[in-house]
Amino acid sequence: GDLIIYIMRGYTSIVTSVAISPSPDGLLLASGSWDKIVRLRDMATGNERCVAAHPQIGAGAVFSCPF
Repeated sequence: GDLIIYIMRGYTSIVTSVAISPSPDGLLLASGSWDKIVRLRDMATGNERCVAAHPQIGAGAVFSCPF
């Protein structure tokens, strides 16, 4: 298979979780980080589709991004 290297930008902390899911219009990449942010990106373009943050979560990180 092909090797794909994907650089994720926009985080202020360590990325702790990554999940890839096929979607009807291409592949989506979900990533979560220690700064309590989950981002959904289009794998074909690299564009963000959604950014979700929850400031009321206590100390901790996003450790799972299941589809």
